[in-house]
Amino acid sequence: MHTYDESLYTVIGVLRTPLATTSLNTKVFEIRQSILLESLTINNELCKYVENIVFEGSYNNDGKVESLHDVISQDLFEFIIGNCPNLKNTSTFDLSGYSKFLPNLENVQLDSLRDMGSIISRPIKHLSFNVQDNLINFNGLDNKIILSFFGKLQTLEFSEDISQSIILDKLNSLAQNVSNAIALTSKT
Repeated sequence: MHTYDESLYTVIGVLRTPLATTSLNTKVFEIRQSILLESLTINNELCKYVENIVFEGSYNNDGKVESLHDVISQDLFEFIIGNCPNLKNTSTFDLSGYSKFLPNLENVQLDSLRDMGSIISRPIKHLSFNVQDNLINFNGLDNKIILSFFGKLQTLEFSEDISQSIILDKLNSLAQNVSNAIALTSKT
């Protein structure tokens, strides 16, 4: 029995079947994306209902494709970014170059701290990290801006303990550095 909640989502993923080749599974995935893009293009009215883009799961094409992101239709993603005014949430996708088109973005999931620059000026309320690279710098972003950004978040979520430890230690270090700089400035 299907529920109302299930009717709120369009799933374009593929259930992998051992009876189909990897190539056939990939084609089905690509065709579903193409149909969704065509539907949105033909009936632009549908765009006002798009609020979330969520890329979940993993993808393995016998070692030929490294990640799910490599098979996501760039045309579909760019169309949604440019034409869906109510888009508020995107997760697990590199937003650099697209953030200026997402003024209402509230929820983001990042795969790397390298992507912080693309969202630092956005009114993000909920941020989750799926950091796999253990990168500990924020790519030259100003410490005060970083602390201000994290201070305005309503929720901060981590996919695993290592990322949480690395990021929270880094934020604590930044807070101490800013505090020490303020103390030195006030003494002189």
